[in-house]
Parts: sequence; C-alpha cells; structure tokens
Amino acid sequence: MIKINLRKFYCHCPCGKEIRLKKYHKYYIPDYLPHHGITGKKFKRKTPTWNNNKSKYPDIDLNQIIPCKCGCSENIKLRKEYKYSGIPEYIKGHRPPWNKGLKDVQTSWCKGLTKETDERLQIISEKVSKTLKKYYEKIGGSPQKGKKIEEIYPVDKVNRIKEQCAWSKGLTKEVDSRVKRNSAVKKGKSQSAESNIKRSKTLKGRKKPEVYSIKLSQRSKGNKYGLGKVKSEETCRRISLANTGKKKTEETKKKISIKHMGKIYTKQYKDNMSKIWINKIIQNNGINPSLQNSKKGFFVSTKNQKEIRYESSYELVAYLILEQLSKVKSYDRCRFSIDYTFKDNVHRYIPDIDVVYTDNIREIIEIKPEFMLEDEKVIAKHTAGKEYCNKNNLLFSIWTEKELNLC
Repeated sequence: MIKINLRKFYCHCPCGKEIRLKKYHKYYIPDYLPHHGITGKKFKRKTPTWNNNKSKYPDIDLNQIIPCKCGCSENIKLRKEYKYSGIPEYIKGHRPPWNKGLKDVQTSWCKGLTKETDERLQIISEKVSKTLKKYYEKIGGSPQKGKKIEEIYPVDKVNRIKEQCAWSKGLTKEVDSRVKRNSAVKKGKSQSAESNIKRSKTLKGRKKPEVYSIKLSQRSKGNKYGLGKVKSEETCRRISLANTGKKKTEETKKKISIKHMGKIYTKQYKDNMSKIWINKIIQNNGINPSLQNSKKGFFVSTKNQKEIRYESSYELVAYLILEQLSKVKSYDRCRFSIDYTFKDNVHRYIPDIDVVYTDNIREIIEIKPEFMLEDEKVIAKHTAGKEYCNKNNLLFSIWTEKELNLC
C-alpha cells in the first residue's frame, strides 16, 4: 500500500486554502481545489509557506479586532488565508442583499404571464404535474389529503398554527394605514368567472367543522328569530340605500323561487313574518304594496281635512258615499289587524274602513265584490271580524255592489 504524505498542501490560486487529502490522493495530489485551476496552463508543484513574500497582504495583523460591517456587534475571526484573499467586510451570512430597500429593480421573468399566454409556463406546469402524478401513484395518493393538522405536523407546530391570528384583526381603515391602502386597491375590483368557478369546485362537498357551526350559533343568539347576526341601524340604512331603485331580473327571481321551492316553514316563522308584514302596512298608512293590478290613489276628504289612500275603485266609491252622509263624523283606513284561523293556521288581516258617526258609534266596513263572498278564506275573515266587533262594541258591515249602487 502507498502511504499518503501527511504534509499539508495548499491551493496554488490566490485563495490559499488547504487541500484536504483523501484516499484517492495516494496516486496523485492536485495543485488546485476543484474549479480553482486555470485551464490550458501547467504549473510545477510548489507548496507555499505562510511566511513567504508572495502573499498579497503580508502586513495583515491576525491579532487585531475588526467588527462586522452589518452592525451586529460581532468581530470577524481572522484566518491565515486572509493574507492571500484579504479580510472580508462581513461575517459569513451577514452580508445584506444587493437590492435591499430598492423597489422594482429586479422582477421575475414570469410576472404577469399565464399558461394560456406563455408556452414556457405551460411546459413547466405539465412537467410538474407529471412528476407529482408519478410520485402520488407510487405512494398511493396525496399524503396530506383527508388528514387533520395533528396528523401531518408535530405538536409544537400545531400549537403555533393555532395561536396565530391575522395581522389585521381588530384594525380598521381609520386606525391603520395598511388596511386603508388594501381597501383602496381592492375597491371596484370584481373577481373573474373562472376564479369563482374554481372556488366553488374546491368548496363543493366540503363539510364545515363543528367549531364554525358553534360560532354561527353564538352570533345568532342576539336575534329574535335566529336569522343570523343582529345588524345595527347604520348597516341597515346602508343596505337600504344600496338596494333602492334596484329591480330584480327574471333570472334572479327564478333562482329565488327554485331556492324556496319545497321548503317547509314552521308556524312560528309564518307568524313572525305575518306580524312584520302587517306592521309595515299599518306604518304605511294602511297601504298594501303587494296590490299591483287594482286602482290606487288619494282621495281629498273635506270632513277629515286630509288625503286618504284608496286601494281599489270600490273604496273610492265608498269614500264618496261617506263624504255625502251627514251622520258620518269622520272616517279613515283601519290601523289595526284581526286574527283569523284558516286550515289550522293563524292569519291576520286589516279591515278596509273605520267609520265614526255623530253618536260616537264606530263601524268597521269591509268592501268586497259579491262573487268573493263565497270564498272560504273570505268567510273566515268576516266571521273573525264579526267576533272582534262584538267583543269591542263595534258594528261590522260588508259593502258589495248593492251598497255602493254599482249594479
């Protein structure tokens, strides 16, 4: 066996680093470190000594203290090879990047490009997808698919992820300039149809965790009917201003009808909705906005010294008759509702006219055409109206074409 020379050998280039001897160097010892040699030239083997005069910086004092230029308050450890290469300004790994603090100096070559516009990106994406497919086929599927965070990461990392919160949590546009800048950038931007389709595909079939459902239930506790979070007056006002003058298209109406088709509402929900609707009509001076085909307008009454709304041509005729009768002291639209049962469900309706005579006797007049008197729902309304009037010492009457002198 040939023994390796234990003498130290150094690179012949200006770096002056030591060549570490290995087993295969027993046959040949190189003059240079890998990639340090000069091609096309041959040099005789010379082992430089540290005290020769060929070093570039022979006057360097290796005992001096030189701090790092980055400001870390650490000193550079001086070595013998610095007599050939020179003393560096920074400790290894402390040198700042050349583009620090500069904007738009260096941009990536694929910025603003997509697979559809550039062939290079398309080739790269196909290669990556192929390699991933091969890898997943060997493993038998994606290792993280269908697994929880606790199964993928160690306990320390899971705790760190759970403790993390969004940087903008609790901040608003008025308080933080970053949030204001982000909102100004995103204002007026709308997402493309492709991004919406991708998002819907990813979220399709995904079950919400129990924590999410618990949070939603806690938010909806403050609402009377459990229909989500209670909105403040300002948010309601903004929503109403944004939706004023908007008309729903036929497509949106179809979508809403399909969404509500086959839904079974509880009695409590129906009761609450009817209360809300009747309160709207009463606050709107007895005007029902759902009536579209009937004749509408305002009648100027001299007895009441105000304008009274009429919702049909029959009501207008009734106003003219009451205006001429001397027994009538005043009249107006009814401002209360009466409960009635129809098909085992409780409903409410508002009568038409409330009349006060000179004898201080009140009468409630219900105006209906004669062909509607045989309807089951109308009969239920009239029976409930008669019972209400008997309890409250009021008169109840139904005016048809005969009473209105229209036949």
